[in-house]
Amino acid sequence: MRWPRGPTPAPCTQCHHAVRSSRTSRAWSAPTGTHRVLDYAAQLGYSVRTLTRASQAAVGVGAKRFIDDRILLEAKRLLIHTDLTAASVGQRLGFPRATTFTKFFRLHTNQTPSEFRAS
Repeated sequence: MRWPRGPTPAPCTQCHHAVRSSRTSRAWSAPTGTHRVLDYAAQLGYSVRTLTRASQAAVGVGAKRFIDDRILLEAKRLLIHTDLTAASVGQRLGFPRATTFTKFFRLHTNQTPSEFRAS
């Protein structure tokens, strides 16, 4: 039996709400110790596809972009408002090594964490 084709169904309301309400939550910073969409989806009890659709509908970007943006925002907050080293910030956000955090930060800001803090 073939399923009828048509518009993609809207993401589930609960998942949509979870993405929307977590925009101000630190739950998106590193709840799983990794930064994979699969891990966040599992923690929330949804599939990757459902989480991606919900984040697209709620905030206009895919789940991976949303996760990276939240991690970056928290990293910037910690660099500005604390005296933690860049390595400590990276560790707090779930990066296994300081170099991994620095590469992530530079990829998204074109600055190292130290350069960002100094500016």
